[in-house]
Amino acid sequence: MDVKDSPEQLRIQFDATNPLAACLQEGKFTVLVEVDVPAKDQPFDSAITLARQVARQAGRHEIVSGIAVTDRLRSDETHDNVEAASNLQKASGLPAVLHVSGRMTTRARLAELTGRALSEGVRNVLLVSGDAPRTGPGRADGPRAAWRSIHYLDSVKMIAHLRAIRPDLRLGAGVNPFKYNPADVYLQYFKMIRKLAGGAEFIVAHAGWDMAKLQELQWYLQMREINSPVLARLAVLSPDEVRRIHDGVYPGVFVSRELAAQMQRESSLNANQFMAAQLRRIGLQVAGCALLGFSGVQIAGLRDEATARMVLARVEAAPSEYPDYPTWLTAWKEYHDGVTFAPAPDAFYAFSGLLTPDARMFDPEAGRQQQGPFPDARLPDRWRAAFWGRIFAGELPDSVKDRLVRLLGRGRFSRSELEACRYLYPGKCPKGLVYGACGGAGADGICEFRTQRCFFHRVLAVAAYRRELDCLEREVADAL
Repeated sequence: MDVKDSPEQLRIQFDATNPLAACLQEGKFTVLVEVDVPAKDQPFDSAITLARQVARQAGRHEIVSGIAVTDRLRSDETHDNVEAASNLQKASGLPAVLHVSGRMTTRARLAELTGRALSEGVRNVLLVSGDAPRTGPGRADGPRAAWRSIHYLDSVKMIAHLRAIRPDLRLGAGVNPFKYNPADVYLQYFKMIRKLAGGAEFIVAHAGWDMAKLQELQWYLQMREINSPVLARLAVLSPDEVRRIHDGVYPGVFVSRELAAQMQRESSLNANQFMAAQLRRIGLQVAGCALLGFSGVQIAGLRDEATARMVLARVEAAPSEYPDYPTWLTAWKEYHDGVTFAPAPDAFYAFSGLLTPDARMFDPEAGRQQQGPFPDARLPDRWRAAFWGRIFAGELPDSVKDRLVRLLGRGRFSRSELEACRYLYPGKCPKGLVYGACGGAGADGICEFRTQRCFFHRVLAVAAYRRELDCLEREVADAL
């Protein structure tokens, strides 16, 4: 029987094999196709039809090893993501990677979702802290007093908890390498290390087009001698999405004015020419990721079967078209004709020598690490960290320490959480995150909620001042 005719019968045995896991373990470059769970404004069976067609098309391509199923990404109210993952897994014959967002997720929801996922044969889970809602009182541009109505569960906590209660799951985590000031760059990398230490087995990078940043991520991992599989998330855009990215609608997704102008010109062409430009760019990105050492890519934006067919055919062909890194690099730069990818003129990169012909892999001589400068720690923050660190390290009775924790944490945060933030109050983060920054801050370091610089800049500043940066990547216990 032809695998293309019946992928679900030949490509997956839910109880015995995991093709995605096999690809990641064997170092075989692979592709995940990202599918959004449809909004709840129509019945599930009709809403899932397009997604099922995309998944079925994905199952016909040998390079594809899984279907990534998002959690409330395009809409705040979507159908059940476990039901969608099970449905798309069967349609494609490929294992699903269930995304779970920490927004409005409780310990009970996390246990319930993953329990049902396992019962449906879904064994791969990607955990993210989650974006601000698009509508309702907790949205980023809504009233500040309403933000606390939206509860966020830090992805670090979710990873630690699931590693303890669901050992049969393969856990993944996200990182956003598309950061352009020293604090945000290293906050992302320190938290990535913390996620890996806590039990994440693979990483998916945030979407972006700056290939120097993807190389930076690889060099950082190589410098730290970390061999965990990493996939790059790549996006196929509609003309409307080009405009929305340029307007800063998507948290943590940045384009320079030059790249935005090029994309706008492409989107103003007819549909065939616009798609040709998309195929050219994503083919170059896929080939570049393969040469830079990524384990694979996750392709977002395949809205229908025809788009999926064209894009996946291009993705399959792209790596063989560029036999070596210098050939690919020349093609990438020629296609963009000197376009600057950084969204600001003073953009920070963690290494010198990125995207040069003789420097594909990390070499401490060719690509020297650049660490700072980090923000200066404010005197009250330095005092607070020193004073309370000394108090809690002392010999006070536990009952007194418990009362102090309730006072400092305002009844919301534990002693270990306060310590992780160097005794700064974690509630200053609108999402109430504790173990590191989310990926949604702007290129200027301003919080996704646009009221302040990311709270974790202060935490990083204190840790750097006290020479305790290692604390920002330390594994945490199951803290849920």
